[in-house]
Amino acid sequence: MKGWLQKCLRDHKLCCLNDANKESLPTRLIDMGNIDGPRLVVCKEEGMDIQKAQYVTVSHRWRQEGMPKLLRSNAETLKQRIDPTILPLAFQDSLILAKRLDIRYIWIDALCILQDDESDWERESSIMGQVYRNAVCNFGASAAAKKPVGLFIDRDPRLASAFSVSIHRKGHEEKYFGYTEQMHDDVLKTNLSDRGWILQERLLSPRSVYFGQQLTWECSELVACETFPEGTPATRYLSPWGRSGYPFRMTNLLLKNLKYTHKDEEQHETKEIYRKWLYIAEEFMKCRLTYEDDRFPALSGLAKCFQQVLNDEYVAGLWRNDLLRGLLWRTRPNTRNLPLKGHAPYPSTYRGKPTMIASPKV
Repeated sequence: MKGWLQKCLRDHKLCCLNDANKESLPTRLIDMGNIDGPRLVVCKEEGMDIQKAQYVTVSHRWRQEGMPKLLRSNAETLKQRIDPTILPLAFQDSLILAKRLDIRYIWIDALCILQDDESDWERESSIMGQVYRNAVCNFGASAAAKKPVGLFIDRDPRLASAFSVSIHRKGHEEKYFGYTEQMHDDVLKTNLSDRGWILQERLLSPRSVYFGQQLTWECSELVACETFPEGTPATRYLSPWGRSGYPFRMTNLLLKNLKYTHKDEEQHETKEIYRKWLYIAEEFMKCRLTYEDDRFPALSGLAKCFQQVLNDEYVAGLWRNDLLRGLLWRTRPNTRNLPLKGHAPYPSTYRGKPTMIASPKV
């Protein structure tokens, strides 16, 4: 993991471009540089420098039982010290891992957003995209999405064997890989990726490491795992990003829209950006949310990125200049989109409020 991170920070131009455009620090972070143990800090109160205060984020499955939370009643206590033993194993391992990577700060939503303060949650959820975009790296607790385990789990022995062979024929050379289906730890197939908030976190984070049956790395220039540390072999699955194995990152998705030589080329590319938004919306609707009211907040960070490129008005999940195509949707059976227990399959109230339509803000 250190090798992936160092190479990315040193050599990857797309990833470094994202690092150079940091906008702000989160409101709160967990400081692991305190001699008495980790503590919660308010960044403005500490006068922290955005370029020097590196931090990591954590993508995890929210569990209702036993989840430690930042509340108005315990905020001052957590500013003094956070007892690591009260945290889920995935959080404990994240603290350890960040320190081993020499990164002092970490952001975890449950502990950095006031969970019993509606105004604080609304404010923090509106800048969630910036929090992930400005982090050094994101830790994805994939294995912990199934059961309460940490980041580090026992390996599946079937992941130990893989081989590659080069075929030479008529002056051409092609490399082929042999491995079991279980070995190809596809991030898209993990339980963690079924969660609604995770799609935004994955697309906006400059770098991610997922802790499943093996480590899986993803940044704007490389998708790799322990079995294939130099890059995973592509599969036949295609998406708007191209072949499978191409980085699933916002930078890659919107990169082509930076320069145009002809107006026709610009118009074509704009249509393509709209199409990619609909693809994201379709993927998002397959995901599960613990709270249905999170439907728009969990997508707002992505909408802001698209709005900067499209310069269009965001209309409750669609775009005004692409409204006709955006409204041509239908439902279809999908096992990933089954409602949570106790939830209706469709919303009981109208989600697209007039204020969202009238305001260009997302």
